[in-house]
Amino acid sequence: MKTAKLGRLERARKAKPLIQERWAKVMKELGIEGKPIPARELQAQIRAEGLLEPNELSRGIIDMREE
Repeated sequence: MKTAKLGRLERARKAKPLIQERWAKVMKELGIEGKPIPARELQAQIRAEGLLEPNELSRGIIDMREE
């Protein structure tokens, strides 16, 4: 069992650069740049820009479910 785990770990280590490269390509294609930020920081930025009221998205989703 240990050798099977080591084999998977080894394969994962070898695959990591390819996965990172492909992920970077996807992010670039989506126009996403920079490091991720915490959700609270994102929410603060959204409020500061006046884009949404707190829970506006959640309320919209709930309303759509109820239709």
